[in-house]
Amino acid sequence: QQQQQQQPLQRQRQLQRPQQQHEKCDATRVGFMKPTVAQVLAAVRSLYEDELRPYGRILLKRIRERAAIAAAKAAGLLEAKPDVDGVALIDPKYLRRVCEHCSVFIVEPAEGKEYSVTLAGHRGVFVDPCSPRDPYPGQLWSEAADYFESLDSDKGRLPSGRYACAQVLFARHLPFMRGRSLGELCHIVQLAISQKKILGYLEGQLVPYSQSEECTKERCAVRQQPIGTAAEATLPFASWDQVRSGLLEILDVSQSPGPGMITLSNVKRLFRSQLNLELSETVLGYSRVGELLQDARLSGVCAVRAMGNGQTMVQRVDLLHPMSHAPFCGGIDPLLLQQQQPQHALARERPGSSVAGACLAVAAAAGAVGCAARAGKRAAMRPATAPRVARAAAATLEKTGFSKMPATVKPGVVTG
Repeated sequence: QQQQQQQPLQRQRQLQRPQQQHEKCDATRVGFMKPTVAQVLAAVRSLYEDELRPYGRILLKRIRERAAIAAAKAAGLLEAKPDVDGVALIDPKYLRRVCEHCSVFIVEPAEGKEYSVTLAGHRGVFVDPCSPRDPYPGQLWSEAADYFESLDSDKGRLPSGRYACAQVLFARHLPFMRGRSLGELCHIVQLAISQKKILGYLEGQLVPYSQSEECTKERCAVRQQPIGTAAEATLPFASWDQVRSGLLEILDVSQSPGPGMITLSNVKRLFRSQLNLELSETVLGYSRVGELLQDARLSGVCAVRAMGNGQTMVQRVDLLHPMSHAPFCGGIDPLLLQQQQPQHALARERPGSSVAGACLAVAAAAGAVGCAARAGKRAAMRPATAPRVARAAAATLEKTGFSKMPATVKPGVVTG
């Protein structure tokens, strides 16, 4: 009887739980701005004018920016800078629902959880700010470099975000930026950071490159000196041999985010915690850890790969070990190369022997390709396995005494 009396109470509680959760979700959204279709449409059209594709994250910013400008005008503060932080936030899910339920908009999925909102019947012309292609004249870059280097410490500190930085530059009405859209300015800022070395990061802000952390790192890398907190490290600095063996040890035991994988951002921390070593890229002649891990000396240990979610992974590489009984692709027997190794080493040290060294390098690389083909023809001929074949060639070169190529021989020649 007691159980029968308790059953209705349990059912009532179960029915109340979803209602309480719904009320809790609504409570968390109190104070959120709920833009109308007209507000969203005006924001999308303004992004069209700026040649910026209306992605969800940018559309959220633009609606709040326009709301801040409208509030400033209503208060008679036309000269003041609009206070975007004073505008209520927008629920991203609410904005997407508004766009999806209006026939004026076309909502398309983008990378990750992102989406874009375009106008039905109007494709628009948008600038891709992440494109590596440089369509701008050389005079623009020379004037931009001179301008940023001439800035004082106040005006020289810009927002770290590409979009926010472009807005600041757009408001300055710079002569060399005249006639450029906001989308083009976003692209110019990106190229100035990634390719031109005109802008760089310092303490979470964009600054002229000469004042940036990256520039300081490059100077230290040339001198092979530690930088920043690494200079005060109590742990010994890792040598190339220790980097190689240490990566093998770390990747062998790593299971997160996958077997034999670690995130690039965790490499230094794992060297400290597991190996009691300080990994300093500048001591080893590099300004970035990602570039250090792509050095030829680590080609048979790990590979650096950019993932779709924005993370960069370091993954263990399984070498294609050459089989001693397999004939070389170029008709050269590996035992013959091993027997002639002293003469080859002597030729490598003599001036003017780079051509002979290149011939031997290409022959060894061809042998590695041949061995890979023996192991599996389809795998060797698949384009995706080309890096593995190249690493196998590098391993063969190392075994035949050509771990260091002549200065005049480019790595691309050996890979080819």
